[in-house]
Amino acid sequence: MAEQNEAPAAAPVSSGVSGAFPQELNGWNWGAFFLTWIWSIGNSVWIGLLALIGPIGLIMAIVLGIKGNEWAWNKRKFASVEEFRQVQKAWAIWGLVLFVVGIVIAVVVTISSGLLATKAIKDSASTTSEINSLINSAALDTSTSAE
Repeated sequence: MAEQNEAPAAAPVSSGVSGAFPQELNGWNWGAFFLTWIWSIGNSVWIGLLALIGPIGLIMAIVLGIKGNEWAWNKRKFASVEEFRQVQKAWAIWGLVLFVVGIVIAVVVTISSGLLATKAIKDSASTTSEINSLINSAALDTSTSAE
């Protein structure tokens, strides 16, 4: 008598072909949203390269966030839904890390440039007062020598 404990065979996976997209993968793709064109190249979703065109970039990021899972599933081969999720999770983590690093750099540059501008203004004010003192003393020297 055959054993009853055998696991059922895994359902065939149809990623990388025009097949049925698993509804369980519907949802937002953060990796596609944050990394747009880089994610597009890595997942062979060539339409994502439109993100490189200035005004279209943000719109394309949103479209990739919405449709990214479906497009990536249809363009690349994945052994299973779980492998797909792991790969897309890695993209999302890298996208978030690079986004946060970009924000930190922007804040540091903004603060640094503000501090430099403040120092330049103070130096300029100091130089201006020195120039005024020199002009006043020169004017006094001329008026005293004229007497």
